[in-house]
Amino acid sequence: MSIVVGLVKVEDLGPVIDQPSSGARYSTVGKLREQGFTVRHTPSQKNPDHATVSVKGDWTAERGHAFNLCFGDPTWVDDIQEQT
Repeated sequence: MSIVVGLVKVEDLGPVIDQPSSGARYSTVGKLREQGFTVRHTPSQKNPDHATVSVKGDWTAERGHAFNLCFGDPTWVDDIQEQT
């Protein structure tokens, strides 16, 4: 699973991840590690803030649920545009 390190604004994510972004969710390394995930900084030339989240064994529905619990509610571009 790919993630971006840091508190990147939703509207700034598109160029970083090389695809349009309409939303973002935020977490911490600590929350991910508490749920048994490994977080490694895996920078690339295009994205120096890239990180990889992995888990030993198979990615099951239970692990997907645990992963989702690490994140807050999404921030959507539409919500930001409505506030301005």
